[in-house]
Amino acid sequence: MFRGMYHFKLTGRNGTADGALVFDRGRVFGSDGGVHYDGTYETRVDQSDVAIVRLKVTVPPGIELIMGRPVAQHERRFDVETTIQANAETPVRISTPDGEVAGFIRFVRDIPSDLAE
Repeated sequence: MFRGMYHFKLTGRNGTADGALVFDRGRVFGSDGGVHYDGTYETRVDQSDVAIVRLKVTVPPGIELIMGRPVAQHERRFDVETTIQANAETPVRISTPDGEVAGFIRFVRDIPSDLAE
């Protein structure tokens, strides 16, 4: 089951980013304090403990990216995709329009039962 909060740490040629993602019923959202991540996930048919995660990355104006791209004066959006394992730490390599990032996504906690529907 993928529902819950996950921590991620990513490294690019210009630094690192730490953030959190919340997975709930096929939807995922999160932030690293500057960049926002919104999207969906679905389990693989052949491996129910593996999910394909598709995210729309939104970079507000003035945010410096870990890939080394110069700071933009306007909001930027791009899509990324990765695969993770449920309730575990998964190493990831993610291709972006500005270069590749690598790191991990790690399960942190379940959604509290009084908040889950």
